[in-house]
Amino acid sequence: MKSVQDILHLDLDAKALSPRAWAALIIIALISTLPGFTTLPPIDRDESRYSQASRQMMETGDYIDIQFQDQNRYVKPVGIYWLQVITATPLGGEDAPIWAHRLPSLFATLFVVGLTAWFGARLGGAGVGLAAGILLAISMSASVDARMAKTDAVLMAATAVSMVALYFIVVREKAERLAFRGAPLAFWAATGVGLLVKGPIILFVSVPALIVLALWRRDLSFIKRLHILPGIAVMLAIFLPWFVAIMIRTQGEFWNDSIGHALMGKVAKGDDSHGAPPGYHTLLSFITFWPGILLIALGAVAAWRRRAEPTVQFIVAWFLPFWIIYELVATKLPHYTLPVFPALALIAAFGLRDGVELVKGKGVRIAHWIIAALFVLVSVLIGFLPFLLAGEMETTAPATAWLGALAGIAAAGTGIYLALKPTFNRLPPLVLSALGVYIFTFGAVLPNMDRFWLSRELKAEIASIGGCETPHLATIDYREPSLVFNFGTNTLLGDEASVIAHLAGNQACGVAAIGQGEYVSFLEAAEQAGLPLKILGQVEGYNYTKGRNITLTILSHSSSDYPVPTTTGTQADG
Repeated sequence: MKSVQDILHLDLDAKALSPRAWAALIIIALISTLPGFTTLPPIDRDESRYSQASRQMMETGDYIDIQFQDQNRYVKPVGIYWLQVITATPLGGEDAPIWAHRLPSLFATLFVVGLTAWFGARLGGAGVGLAAGILLAISMSASVDARMAKTDAVLMAATAVSMVALYFIVVREKAERLAFRGAPLAFWAATGVGLLVKGPIILFVSVPALIVLALWRRDLSFIKRLHILPGIAVMLAIFLPWFVAIMIRTQGEFWNDSIGHALMGKVAKGDDSHGAPPGYHTLLSFITFWPGILLIALGAVAAWRRRAEPTVQFIVAWFLPFWIIYELVATKLPHYTLPVFPALALIAAFGLRDGVELVKGKGVRIAHWIIAALFVLVSVLIGFLPFLLAGEMETTAPATAWLGALAGIAAAGTGIYLALKPTFNRLPPLVLSALGVYIFTFGAVLPNMDRFWLSRELKAEIASIGGCETPHLATIDYREPSLVFNFGTNTLLGDEASVIAHLAGNQACGVAAIGQGEYVSFLEAAEQAGLPLKILGQVEGYNYTKGRNITLTILSHSSSDYPVPTTTGTQADG
């Protein structure tokens, strides 16, 4: 039987991937990221907020201010919104589907996968490069964020460019001064893009890395090669024009919201109920960096044994200081560590390269098998996750969920196979199993779990009633941003008084969806206001942002253009 190297025409020690290896990497990355990309509905809450704000830019023609309906959205800079406008404009503009807004994340992820493979090949040979690219492509967090219209994948791309450029600035055999082009220009330009996408987060990677490298290497000669003054000029040329414009427009409010609340507010206390103790990201990496986490113990030992090598020092400085910072920050979310996942993938790839020798040590072997045991448990858990989710929603999972479960079990088995003898030729079965999980879970199972997508189901139910081509929706109790993306900017996420006024003022096509917790109270308020209502239907679903089942009753003015379904009453009680 031919080895993987023979099939891919791959020299593991070469400094570049073969064309076949590049083709294999691209195919793997696409299979990891595309299932469900166009079929998953808008996800609450961040994705829907980002996408709706981008849509409103296209609606208003205002590409400076950031608004979600009539509310300021100043938690992040404008970069991601501009990118979404660029990808959505040729695909329908303000009417573009949600996947058009996801394209920047997809393109960014594919780019980082390729960059990681190229960089890894330069550092440790084509085997390391291809393994690192694959492990990043199939990592859970990168795969998920490639499907979401948010900042994180784009930030990972900007960070990766800045750090790869920084490597060629800092880790050089000769200390001559570089011209301000190539690596220095790429570093500062990528930093400017990172600032425009997610503020100073990109600096939380590069600045601590530089400090650690300076202390570790006892060498500051790289400072002159950074070209700090012209570099800052390039960085500010990218970020500053919009920043000045938004500060003038908002009279400084953007600074207060983005830095005071969105950034500093997350440091000392858990923001929006997302607080967690130190160790959160490390424990969660068994999911976020699955399945590459299987090789992380070997990678850590390989890095320790090679700690005197400048390449290893750089990779460790890339991810470890940032990781520690985010373990200490009070607010924690799974995607926060994504900017350093390329470095984790490189560490894991080095562990795979040296794995056979490393597992000969007793201590290493024990640590390796502890990780492997946890990997098996997590793999099975990931495979059966749709069933757990269905149980939480008090429903049944689609039949295709069993295929995802089998893929999860296969991942556990192929993981053991790889753990027994960590070599490049034993990696493909694990890769195929992980891809199976993503194909079935994201491509077949999640899009068809109707109760999970309450906004989509509400839109479909109102459309099936007919009578109005453009319903004017108002809601009470269920107030998720995906409603606004599905029904339009003028959707009212209101209270009793505003919804009553909405129905009274939009008698023909006004429609309201009232959660069961507010239903009786709303009927009483409508009766007191003299507002006649008719019931059009009900939708049951699961509000995953709050972790509870909910029933929405659909109402309109009694004289509306909506026909009353024969299975419902014609008049609301009261």
